[in-house]
Amino acid sequence: MRTLLGALSAVLLSASAEAAVIDFGTVGVNLGPGLSYEEDGFRLTVNQGQFLDITNLGSPDFYFAVGTGDFGGTGFPSVGDNFTIEQINGGAFTLDGFNALSFGLSTPDQVTFEGFFGGSIGSFIVQITPSTIEAPFTPGFTGPVTRLVGTVSTLGTSTLALDDFILTPVAVPLPAPLALLMSGLIGIYALGRRRPAQRLLSEICLGRSPLDVSISKRSPQSDRCDLGA
Repeated sequence: MRTLLGALSAVLLSASAEAAVIDFGTVGVNLGPGLSYEEDGFRLTVNQGQFLDITNLGSPDFYFAVGTGDFGGTGFPSVGDNFTIEQINGGAFTLDGFNALSFGLSTPDQVTFEGFFGGSIGSFIVQITPSTIEAPFTPGFTGPVTRLVGTVSTLGTSTLALDDFILTPVAVPLPAPLALLMSGLIGIYALGRRRPAQRLLSEICLGRSPLDVSISKRSPQSDRCDLGA
């Protein structure tokens, strides 16, 4: 019971964790459908599309690229190609920002991000000005999600590079009925710990305890008594 009480308290009092960063700091690897990349407690999975890659295109900095080829051959993404970002062990998180770059100084493929917490909580489109330098991109919604889905929504003429996803695990408030139930269980546990002591005191007052305790005064109005040495 004590273990259960500790677990309940941890759930009720848990707080947000430190932010994680997916910066794709690994060797270049092609991500085809169903393959995934894990970093800092999160997983990015390509659900559909052969031309969604982790690459560096000759740069020392790796990133996730939605581009016009698989960087080893030729090919193009299709509208509807998509990937998912989730915590490896499940749970809610916030998307606090990421970097974006249009590689090739031309109009990049566009990606629509949609956040889910049960149902959809909102979406936004990554629309950037062509540049050779990664620039911070502010997400178009706030609030916790359990799943983030990026979908190719418009085909351009160059690669859209995404990097340095900042993701913060969060503790989601419990629904009111569940919180009330957990509080009640904690109260019942505390009450159960008091009752044995109260019964022992009653037995002593009635003279039925085998303990060597002298009763100095008996209250005529109740079963209470004062215990002396």
